[in-house]
Amino acid sequence: MKREFVESGQVRQVFEANGVSDEQVREMEKQVMQGYGAIVPGSGGIKKIRCGAAGRGKRGGVRVLFADYPDAGVTYLLSALGKRQRADFNQSELKIIKQLKRQLDKIHGSK
Repeated sequence: MKREFVESGQVRQVFEANGVSDEQVREMEKQVMQGYGAIVPGSGGIKKIRCGAAGRGKRGGVRVLFADYPDAGVTYLLSALGKRQRADFNQSELKIIKQLKRQLDKIHGSK
């Protein structure tokens, strides 16, 4: 099934700042389509996946939060964080992203 990936400007900025190539983004997208990504506890179903960065691999790369709607054929890359910035998303960031996920759920008829 074909999938559209919609990324926020913030995600693109983090990719560029961390040297994430288009090839690395495509690899991450393939993994999302294969069902990879861990659900972030207390996030309303948001998933997190790692994306490798130039010369650092996945562990030193970028963490990406996404909302996946495979039946609708769309995945939203909501936010990203370079590991050099800090290790993880804070609670206020997750609260905002969770609200966005609720709106996307309404659009795509998910619970």
